[in-house]
Amino acid sequence: MEANKKDGVKAQFTDYLQTNHRRKTPERYAILDAVYDMEKPFTMDELNTVLEEKNFHVSTATLYNTVNLLLQAQMLVRHDMGQQTLYEAVQSFGHCYQKCSICGKTVAINKKDVVPVVQNLKLRRFKKQDFSLLVFGICGSCQNKLKKNKIANKKQ
Repeated sequence: MEANKKDGVKAQFTDYLQTNHRRKTPERYAILDAVYDMEKPFTMDELNTVLEEKNFHVSTATLYNTVNLLLQAQMLVRHDMGQQTLYEAVQSFGHCYQKCSICGKTVAINKKDVVPVVQNLKLRRFKKQDFSLLVFGICGSCQNKLKKNKIANKKQ
């Protein structure tokens, strides 16, 4: 992320912490930096691994508490993907994914056609802040496996 955007994100988080009478600790800012450096949705384990690689150890409680603060500050989005929870830094409006119903693989998809539809959607007495779209289906790898199994079963 660009330096000026990072400064803006840090300022936004600092304002949130001050407004809500929370401590401004180095651990919280290290987690914030790691979250905004992630280029794709991540799990808590992946976030912890990134922090460990930067030689910055934080307790599990600190990690979860800071992620909850970022969620409350609307700087982070939580995606419930069924068997797994993914998190993503809020850098733009809208999050679109495709998920394989067989293997569970989740991939971000192009959202340029979806965002204008959601932005122009008129909702009564409701202010949109963000959205998440999850499209379920079967990925190419699983389709190939199913096809091979079907052919193998016919030969028997």
